[in-house]
Amino acid sequence: MTNQQLITYFLRGVSALVIFLNSIFITNLLGSVESGYYFLTLNIVMILSVIANYGLNTYCLKQASLTRNLTVISSIVRASEKKIFLLSVILSFVLIFASKLIAEAYALPKLQSIIVIMSFSIFFAATVYVYASTFQGLGRQSVTVVIGNLLVPLNMILFMSLAFFLQGNIAVTDIAFYFLFSNIFTFFVATLFFRSEHPIKAGESHKIGKTYSFWSINILSVLLLHGTLAIMGFFLELDDYSKLSVVVRIINIFSIIHASIMLFYTPAFCEMYDDGKFKELRKKLTEAIRMLLIVSTPLVLIIAIFSSDFMGIFGDDFRSGSWMLSIVIVSPLINCFFLPITMMLTVTGYEKNVNTNMFASVIFCLFLGSVVTKFLGIYGAVVILAAVFCLHNIICGVTYLKFRLSKNESI
Repeated sequence: MTNQQLITYFLRGVSALVIFLNSIFITNLLGSVESGYYFLTLNIVMILSVIANYGLNTYCLKQASLTRNLTVISSIVRASEKKIFLLSVILSFVLIFASKLIAEAYALPKLQSIIVIMSFSIFFAATVYVYASTFQGLGRQSVTVVIGNLLVPLNMILFMSLAFFLQGNIAVTDIAFYFLFSNIFTFFVATLFFRSEHPIKAGESHKIGKTYSFWSINILSVLLLHGTLAIMGFFLELDDYSKLSVVVRIINIFSIIHASIMLFYTPAFCEMYDDGKFKELRKKLTEAIRMLLIVSTPLVLIIAIFSSDFMGIFGDDFRSGSWMLSIVIVSPLINCFFLPITMMLTVTGYEKNVNTNMFASVIFCLFLGSVVTKFLGIYGAVVILAAVFCLHNIICGVTYLKFRLSKNESI
């Protein structure tokens, strides 16, 4: 492992810790009810940020990976900014004008002001995705992690700490402003850093190609979790919604761990498939499953046994939601078996199957997220949340099994 890889993994770990601490700060400062306003609005803003991004983050990543012409890359990023700005302005104004209707639909009048404040962050968040992905395509993984994962939660923690010492009490509207300011700060850091390395020449322009396929996949990905959570918000009390959101943040620890481990195996899947070493590919797949189980199983057991203590980190109000964590914690264990299959199918020419499975998962979770939560309340929401984290991977596992039963020797 190179020094650059070690730095990247270290920064990933730091980012995960900072993101976790940011949620702990918010919940302890606001309590289980008030923090629900923030989490609910955050889900709405994240969905709109991905829509505003128009798939340009993936497009820029691909272009940066394929070409080393820095002038072309700079021109593409500049053109992407302009496109995102137009769509972001439209979405922000629509969200602002619809904020009262949304607040009434959720039966939460206070939600309106929070939506208005955080709606202004859509452009900045969507554009930061582009810069982070471009640096990733250029092989600057550590910069990608800092810009894409670390700066926003770190700045929010600094804002909250400073405000707490200066004024004591912090309202949810204050947190909304800190979120906005953190996104603006990250945007300017990313912009200045990128342009200092890749200055844009006057008169240079580049036409952006089709991004619809990237856009649709990004939207499906964000809808699977954040869309389902936004729908659940119509039927849950804020107290329960906050606890469910905290469970999501604990489970996301496994998402980061699994993604880091799969970085070692995904390139091998691709290489073995290209070389026609299908038997070795299946062995490597088994090895990846085994590694995920070795790393995840002890942590799953610890969290399940001490679920009340883990929830209590976010405040005493959240301890009563320990049963939610005990149920959803099963999902990361299931993913140990099926996530490597999803990753293998993605890089071995079966992207269409993976995308179809994602679409089916989104439709299933959005529909049941509304119906089941409406009739069963928080109990149904917890079950659906568990499905959100692993259903797509399970369906990909079934797809792989069908290929193997049909004696498809290419995987």
